[in-house]
Amino acid sequence: MSLLEIKNLKIAFNVDKYCLEAVHGISFSLEKGKALGLVGESGCGKSITASAIMKLLPSNALITSGEIFYDNKNILQLSDKELGSLRGKKIALIPQDPMTSLNPLYTIGEQILEAVELHSEYKGNKAKEIVIQSLKDVQIPDAESKYNAYPHQLSGGMRQRAIIAMALSCNSELLIADEPTTALDVTVQAQILYLIKKIQQERNLSLLLISHDLGVVYNVCDEIAVMYSGSIVEQAETTELFKNPKHPYTKALLSALPNNSNFSPEIIEGQPPSLTEIVEGCKFHTRCKYKTDICKTKIPNFENVGDNHKLACFNWNNIN
Repeated sequence: MSLLEIKNLKIAFNVDKYCLEAVHGISFSLEKGKALGLVGESGCGKSITASAIMKLLPSNALITSGEIFYDNKNILQLSDKELGSLRGKKIALIPQDPMTSLNPLYTIGEQILEAVELHSEYKGNKAKEIVIQSLKDVQIPDAESKYNAYPHQLSGGMRQRAIIAMALSCNSELLIADEPTTALDVTVQAQILYLIKKIQQERNLSLLLISHDLGVVYNVCDEIAVMYSGSIVEQAETTELFKNPKHPYTKALLSALPNNSNFSPEIIEGQPPSLTEIVEGCKFHTRCKYKTDICKTKIPNFENVGDNHKLACFNWNNIN
């Protein structure tokens, strides 16, 4: 049974009296205890989808259609009070940048303590105990002293661990990690990803991991959805996607992974279309070497092409 289900979600931005659609009717679901990777280039709609799930869209963005269900409740129909009890307590977010996500004027402990006291029945010393245990759970050494540290006194990796501790301090059921290794060096990235996966499995969390890097999600996620220009173009179980990619965009992304035994990166010419650019048919056809006439005029359906393998492409059978 799905803990999170998104149906035909469309998101647009109001810019200079124009309504520009950024997410074009995407649908996916996430089961309890499973991890789904949402992958694509910058600007494809990954992070704005995460913001829609939390109902924290920018002031000039709006959901024009679709439904977002969490535990069979439509988030889009909840009151502000109901949303307040959902965010943090049931759904937690790890934001992109550990350097700017913490308030420099408050200690690490004070910031996590506020979340615990807001979203649980625990106050005072008991809440502080939960915060310190959360810091220990994310493997921050000497958690008692780090409780009183300010963000600038911690390294980037330690700050990201503190953010993860905050997200997990209220025993949320769904964790959304939006590019959680941004601005961290490679060795720290590996540590953070290992930590997220370890906690997700130990607590049986549902995880939505957003990244531009297929290599990042490979060892963490059970399933991967690939986004391009506001649409999901391919979705499959992780091992299936890596062994048998069917969409030309996915194939090109995988060919660029340096750990590929047959490393021969495929160059994707051009750039993704901007929000103001009108592209008829499949949005990838302007960069696709396999395009045919139908690709230029019609939008392919996102449909099953195998067991738990979905795809939006007219010519996938003819692609080597």
